[in-house]
Amino acid sequence: MSKEHLPTLDYVEIEITEFCNLNCRGCCDFSNLVKEKKFYEYEEYSRDMERLRELFADIRKIRLMGGEPLLNERVADYAVRARELFSESDIRIVTNGLLLPSFDEKKLTAIKNAGVKFDISNYPPTRKLREKIEEKLSHAGIEYDLGFPMDYFFKNILKEPSDDPAPAFRNC
Repeated sequence: MSKEHLPTLDYVEIEITEFCNLNCRGCCDFSNLVKEKKFYEYEEYSRDMERLRELFADIRKIRLMGGEPLLNERVADYAVRARELFSESDIRIVTNGLLLPSFDEKKLTAIKNAGVKFDISNYPPTRKLREKIEEKLSHAGIEYDLGFPMDYFFKNILKEPSDDPAPAFRNC
């Protein structure tokens, strides 16, 4: 099948790490429960992204997520690889931003050069560092979006344990 006959995928989230530097009660990714540092292996990620390239003409939006993706030492490599394979995609790293003030300049440059942006979750600890985060990204010339303020997390999957997956699915 020629590339022009391939479908376009609207959106994909790729979890490049499972753990986080925060411990938010009610985390929807359950990252607060992950105790060991687990990453999506870069070689496997690269193969999977190549497979997506074979299956889709384009992916409109690609989100590199976690846990906290900046805890993955190779986050810039993941961003660059996504751009190499999907040159027209809106690629963003979704982060709580807490590691950005001290984030490696070379990695930021690689992310900028790949045209990858940041989506920053606006949690209370993030707001305390907002000026430093914005200064770092502005200095690096990287575009970013700061989400709406989030102060509360709600556990809305199940009120009581159940062996029946239907209630969890309805609440998800």
